[in-house]
Amino acid sequence: MAKIRLSILLLTVTCLAVLTHGVALYGPQVVDGPDVKIHYRWALQFASAISDGIWYPRWAAYSYQGLGDPSFLYIHPLFYYATAAAYSLCGNIWLAILSVGALSSALTAAATYWVARRHTSVPLALTAAAAMALSPYAFHLAHYQQFLPMHFAMPMLVLFLGIVSLDHTRYRIPLTAGSLALLVMSHVLAAFMALVCTSVLVLWRAARLRPLAVRLLLEHGTGVVLGLALSAIYLLPALTAQGLISPAGWYQPI
Repeated sequence: MAKIRLSILLLTVTCLAVLTHGVALYGPQVVDGPDVKIHYRWALQFASAISDGIWYPRWAAYSYQGLGDPSFLYIHPLFYYATAAAYSLCGNIWLAILSVGALSSALTAAATYWVARRHTSVPLALTAAAAMALSPYAFHLAHYQQFLPMHFAMPMLVLFLGIVSLDHTRYRIPLTAGSLALLVMSHVLAAFMALVCTSVLVLWRAARLRPLAVRLLLEHGTGVVLGLALSAIYLLPALTAQGLISPAGWYQPI
């Protein structure tokens, strides 16, 4: 009975995260801004390319008034894969974009509960998840700043931070690698900022647990290297092809 009650409470929190996006989903409607127009174009092109059998689109045909450019070499792809999947189900690209944002908030709340529960009680973990579900900044990030891939990366970021914060876990290397790869392909800047910031935590934990220091550092380092390797299909072109891409073409009309 306790597990059923907890499941209902956690489901309620994740639904609450979706409901915070209700004002946008009803319509659907978006705040008029330059960034959401770019994401609309990219999402539409990405979904169209996938429907044509191109499983990893690299060319953004709408840039530079229809001349195109290789923006998808640089742009983090997971948000657009998720949007293409939602578009295939609902047939409305705006609804697909907004639904992915709502689902991202729900997954972030669930991930927050999972991470918090490893360090505190069930009520406090649920409180943390509810706070994340109702986060004004998350809503602002998605609908006013319109940094949609960054908002999409939030559950992966929470998951990665949670795995790094664990003192003892049997599967540290694959968990670190998998969560980092997902984070890199969701938002590369957030991934590298997370790596820089968590390095302090990793070094502090190694100093605190000196008998296990070498093992902890090797496990974390191996997980990071494997995570970067798993995301190399995106990361290498993104880092080496930046000279081919100019944001100036993103804002021009088709």
